[in-house]
Amino acid sequence: MAEADLFAARRGRRKTSTLAPSRRLIVSMLGLAVGTALVWQMVYLIVGRLIVASPVAVAQQALALLGDGTLLSSISISYGRVLLGWTIGSALSVPLGLLMARVLLVRRVFDPYLHFFRFVPPIALVTVFLIWLGIGEESKVALIIYTTGFTGVIAAMHGALSVDPIKIRAAQCLGASDRQVLLWVIIPASVPHIVTGLRIAMGSSFATIIAAEMIAARSGVGFLIWDARAYMETEKIYLGLLTLSFMGLTADLVFRLLMRPIAYRFNVKM
Repeated sequence: MAEADLFAARRGRRKTSTLAPSRRLIVSMLGLAVGTALVWQMVYLIVGRLIVASPVAVAQQALALLGDGTLLSSISISYGRVLLGWTIGSALSVPLGLLMARVLLVRRVFDPYLHFFRFVPPIALVTVFLIWLGIGEESKVALIIYTTGFTGVIAAMHGALSVDPIKIRAAQCLGASDRQVLLWVIIPASVPHIVTGLRIAMGSSFATIIAAEMIAARSGVGFLIWDARAYMETEKIYLGLLTLSFMGLTADLVFRLLMRPIAYRFNVKM
């Protein structure tokens, strides 16, 4: 009986220690939200509506746009563009980065172009992509692919080039072929760099799509913000900014959740 009581007590302490940090995090986030709202309201009272929207008015605008479906539609459209472009860009850039790291000729051919074009910001190419691909979804998705591509290539290439040569030689001494060295040594060692690069690329993708939607779109969160600017609807502008923040936060949380098995397997700190 005493052993059962001791076991139950240990389980209780374990649950308490597990839940306590979560509760503290929730309390901290609620406190931060309340404090931010109070400071926001004070600034609004000082400078006025045209410069800073009231948090109450932003909340009312959110309820109105949720009610007529505008906000959810804008979120889903922007999410779809980012997800499609980021996925294609990741699928193309990571293999190219690994190939550049392993084949010297490929690296010599692509490396100058990589470092020449990666300094051209995606926003500067909006007009060019519109001329090439039109005002449809193709131009916006292509911009996301462009944004993701450079980060993915550099992350994968740097990760593969950073592998300890001793590990590669050890695998070769054990009879591993070039393909086996790539699959069993280089790619596993490159995973931390690749995951970090793709996570950064996702954040850059949101910045790119919002700019593209502001300039050449009739839908999405970027268009919502830009359209509100024309009518000085500061409440809608601030709502769009908050929505973008929550979209990015949610996307990052989902990415970390999906990458958790890989992070655990390859010791990636996220």
